[in-house]
Amino acid sequence: MEKLPIRLELDPIVEAVFELRFISSYPPEAVFGIIYQIIQKEYPNMKNISLPITQIPGAVRNLDPNLKYKPHNKLQSNLWGINVGPNVISFSAQNPYMGWFKWKEIITKILKRIIDVEIFNVIERSGLRYINFIEKSVLQVTNVDITIVGKKLNAQQTSLRTEFQEDNYTETIQILNNANMFIDNKQKFGSLIDIDIAKDFANENVNFIYKEIENLLEESHSKVKSLFYKFLKDDYLNSLKPIYGEENK
Repeated sequence: MEKLPIRLELDPIVEAVFELRFISSYPPEAVFGIIYQIIQKEYPNMKNISLPITQIPGAVRNLDPNLKYKPHNKLQSNLWGINVGPNVISFSAQNPYMGWFKWKEIITKILKRIIDVEIFNVIERSGLRYINFIEKSVLQVTNVDITIVGKKLNAQQTSLRTEFQEDNYTETIQILNNANMFIDNKQKFGSLIDIDIAKDFANENVNFIYKEIENLLEESHSKVKSLFYKFLKDDYLNSLKPIYGEENK
């Protein structure tokens, strides 16, 4: 198997998100309070922010299927956070990215604490998403070749979303080549590469996720990383200063 970098010295990651969708054994209004107590014990300095959806009456929220997996509260630390709703928990890591080893450790520790108090009854879906920003036109530095009505897209304004199915995962790639972002308090212009690896479960029992959470995380991460590195042209990947070795920090 082709050896991939463990990380890039010029890291393009602006945000990473791991999401788990579930059916709880607790009433919807009780889920956040129980999870909040668990997180506070581990990370007491996280700030709790109520999201706008909480202003919508519960009776209305429960009737709208589009709101089922929306988080109600955000717990924010310096460079990472946790969003919680009655049927969803998501972990986010912002730029500068702390690295997979440290982030996975946080996710695993908290999820196992939550499983211990039997919040989850059924696991429905997992998703791992990485959003990368590069100061180039994505069409010039990736293995993407698009021709429309005989014209090859190169530096034109382009957005694209596509999906692949592989090994029971849905792999989604989105690109946008006229993005602008504030990074290190500076406005920068370039492109976004957004890769999401999702897996739907046949209403798996919570015991499955307890035993398999680390394997699930590693498998999802391996797929995201492989897809991203293969997506880039070799010369551009080398310009980001790839580092090879063992990912243990």
